[in-house]
Amino acid sequence: MTLEALDRNDEAVSRYHEAIRLDSSYAPAHNALANVWYRRRELEAAIAEYRAALQSDETLAVTHCSLARALTETNRPMEAVGEYRAALRVAAELLPCVINFAWLLSAHRDAAIRHPAEAIQLAERAVALTERANADALDVLAAAYASDGRFDAAVATASEALRIADRAPNPRLADDIRDRLALYRRRTAFVVP
Repeated sequence: MTLEALDRNDEAVSRYHEAIRLDSSYAPAHNALANVWYRRRELEAAIAEYRAALQSDETLAVTHCSLARALTETNRPMEAVGEYRAALRVAAELLPCVINFAWLLSAHRDAAIRHPAEAIQLAERAVALTERANADALDVLAAAYASDGRFDAAVATASEALRIADRAPNPRLADDIRDRLALYRRRTAFVVP
């Protein structure tokens, strides 16, 4: 078991710092430390460590995706777009990255960030990867359709997502999809507040 799994995060942080002190280019230590900072919601520290990991190894698709998520959460969506693109160049089928990027392009509050056509392509890829069996993938496809003004498709797809979500152990997802479905029925796109 890792120190983090044992809830010994402070000791883990100390070990990661020691590994970085011994080899400042050791990407796994930078990445692991970034993940600790991210879980602690110390996003600027996480961003710095993700970037350090990528300086050592720019082929770390999951790290690009994690950095993109942190950048989105710190209101740097244009930088996040670049990181999502870098991640998907390395691993085009990395599902969480595909889904998160589709959300950013379909529902970001800044209209300059939204690109419905690309969001639809990404979301369709996510749906294909999951063989139409994943509520998250269908949910983002519905949001992308709504962002593109295709409300009938959004309603049908959100309804499909809701059927799957209602059977899953995550009632919050089902509630969120219901809320978005109500928007689509009113011919309104979902925008992240």
